[in-house]
Amino acid sequence: SQSMLEKSRQSLETERNTDANSFPLDAAFRFLFVGGAWNLISVVVNRLVPNLIVIVMALLLNPAEVGVYSYIIASYTVLSLLADLGIAFALQKFIPEHPAQTGKISTTALTLRFLNSLVLALVCLGADRFWKVLNGHGFYIGLLLVCSSLVTVNFVWNARLKYKPSSLFAIARSVFWLVFAIMLVLSGKRVTVRSVLRSARNCVARAGCRNTRFCVSTVTRSCLILAWRLWVRML
Repeated sequence: SQSMLEKSRQSLETERNTDANSFPLDAAFRFLFVGGAWNLISVVVNRLVPNLIVIVMALLLNPAEVGVYSYIIASYTVLSLLADLGIAFALQKFIPEHPAQTGKISTTALTLRFLNSLVLALVCLGADRFWKVLNGHGFYIGLLLVCSSLVTVNFVWNARLKYKPSSLFAIARSVFWLVFAIMLVLSGKRVTVRSVLRSARNCVARAGCRNTRFCVSTVTRSCLILAWRLWVRML
């Protein structure tokens, strides 16, 4: 068994050396320059957009509502560290080492990250409902935690040296949250669980569907199927 283990280690080292020697120096510099440029753009936008959201909130909301927003974002930032559990850094290690298993590694990481976020969101909802730990804002914090699982896609692309789609996806996500927040505030809506369900039912009813529950479940199922197909194609 030890001899077989040594042979597997030697083959792995040989594969790594072969891959390193077959990677041209000019291509390495090109990947470094292009990837660094896209990463710089993504970092600038992702640092700028949250500050713009805070400025917009301060201009359009009253001080009490701005305080609630800051409380929710701060709580989400702390809890998101528990949701990740080092998955993002593991992707940077295992995908380059096992490129043939990229699909399985990516799917496992995204599923695990989503389940971690979902469990943590349910804990927030339960703690907020029974003990009022989060001052009635557990739904919003849990929603942000579940949505944060999409960040795993960026780490998958970065590990595969696909810096452009990773940066564009991160920029699109930040811009979407900015536009979505501004639209909600300008429309005068204060989002609650009931208002979200009411708005979804009204949209479905306006579309001409009588059975709103069936339509909502059908639309949700279709969106999940479409998202899964896009994820499989990306891998």
